[in-house]
This record gives sequence, structure tokens and C-alpha cells, in this order.
Amino acid sequence: MRKLQKTHRKEVRKASRMTPISWVVCILLLIYACCMLYPYLLAVLSSFKTLRNYTDNFFGFTELTLENFKKVFTGFVYPIVLKDGGSGYYDFLGLTVNSFLYAAGGALGLTVTPCVVAYCCQKFPYKFSKFIEAMIYVVMIVPIIGNTASTIQMTQNIGIYDQMWGHWIMKCSFIGIYFLVYHAAFEGIPNDYMEAVYMDGGGHFTIFFKIMLPLVSKQMLTVFILQFVQLWSDYMGVLLYLPSTPTISIALLNFSSLASTTAPMQLAACMLASIPGLVLFAKFSEQFMGSLQMGGVKG
Repeated sequence: MRKLQKTHRKEVRKASRMTPISWVVCILLLIYACCMLYPYLLAVLSSFKTLRNYTDNFFGFTELTLENFKKVFTGFVYPIVLKDGGSGYYDFLGLTVNSFLYAAGGALGLTVTPCVVAYCCQKFPYKFSKFIEAMIYVVMIVPIIGNTASTIQMTQNIGIYDQMWGHWIMKCSFIGIYFLVYHAAFEGIPNDYMEAVYMDGGGHFTIFFKIMLPLVSKQMLTVFILQFVQLWSDYMGVLLYLPSTPTISIALLNFSSLASTTAPMQLAACMLASIPGLVLFAKFSEQFMGSLQMGGVKG
């Protein structure tokens, strides 16, 4: 028994030893990680500098101040033209609320809609389900170019243009890669769960909301975080479909073009705008990485 234990320990030590190639790969990955992180750290530290310190001592970290963040809070405004022809503006707090509504509502639609459609297509393989799947594959393969003008005209005709709830409706789309993610997730869930619920007297809503959704909750959380971060930094959709409801991304674009805006102030505004995404990732990092690992094993 002792000989087996010693042999096992030797094998474990032998397997855990790093070869010269492994050391080279680790060093290269460490250098790559430092190169990726250094610009972000430099941007964070530069946001605390004065303009003189930023220009004279770009790589130094002396004379740090919070003056840039104070100026952003007080001077970060975005003027708008109201629907009745009047003028107004949004301050930093109002822009943050608009960004949260835009990103959270849109991300919810982009998370739930493909989940529902993927469940119906995978668990109810009728001819119409096959048609929906084929349509999704075709739309993903064939590029659609030049549909912005027609989309704006359509939203104006049906009365959802320049409306936040209209943006939420537009984001209820199941076309995209996440349909395939949900489809693979539901494919890995045995149909025995459905049969057990049927035998207990449950229906389709019971199966979907009490059985299926909890089993794919990690995938849904991952998709929601990714979509939220993407929509939070999206400015083209706001510029085209919500001209009277600006967000932080649009205000950043306008703020960077002002003559009175310095580079440290721009970096401070970017740091403040990136806080929600960092908070979401820090809060749900374990669930996020766990779902990625699970998806990688299944794939």
C-alpha cells in the first residue's frame, strides 16, 4: 500500500513539473496580459491628473486630483431639442438613468426572446420549428446591408420611433448566435423532466418556468451581462432611434468634441461611464466564468 502511495506521489510530482516549453508559454502569456492591462491602468491614473501634469509627465503619477471628476459631474450635460420644438438638456444623472433603461430593457429582450424561441424549436420539433431554425441560419449567413432607412421609416409609421418602450420591442429579437447557445443548452436537457411534470399534472408553463429556466439560468445571466455591456456603450442605435433620449455614450461623443474639454477630463468621463460594466462583472464573475466553462465542456 505504501509503495502504491509513493508511486502515485511520484507520478503526481512528475505530471505537475513544468517543462521548459510550459515556462516559455507562461512568460509570454504574462507579458501579453501586462501589455493589455497597462493602457487601462494608465488611463485610470491619467484621469486623476491635471492637464499640466498630463502633458509634462505623461508616465508619472504625481499631483493626482479629483478635479476632473468634479468637472464631469457638473459640466457633463447634453442639450436636446424637445418634440414640441423647445430646448432642454440632460445632466450626468439623467444620462445615467437613460443609459440604464436603454441597456437593461434591451438586454432583457435580447436574453429572453431567443431563450423562448430556442426552447420551442428544440423541444417541439414541428415543421414550423424547422422553418424558424432555417430562417435564423440564413439570416446569420446572408448579410443585410442598407436596412437602416427602412427600419427608421417603419418605426415611425407604427409609432415606436423615439420611444424607450419602442426600443425594448425592437430588441425582442431571436436572430443571432445566442439562439444557438440556448438551443444547445436545451438539447442537453433530457425530455424525462417534461414527462415527469406531465405525469404530475403540470402543463407547458410549469415546465418552462419551473424546470427549464432554472436549468439555463447561468447561460441567461451570461447573455444578459454581455448584452448589457454592449448596449451601454452603444451610441449608434441611440443616435438613430432615440434622438430625444440621449445616453452616456452619446454624451461622451459630444463631450470629447468640446473645446473646453481636456484629455484627463475625457478619461475621467470614460472611467465613470465604465463603472456599471465593471460592477456587473465583479458581482457575477463566478457565475459568468462557470457558464463559460460549462459551455466549453459541452461544446
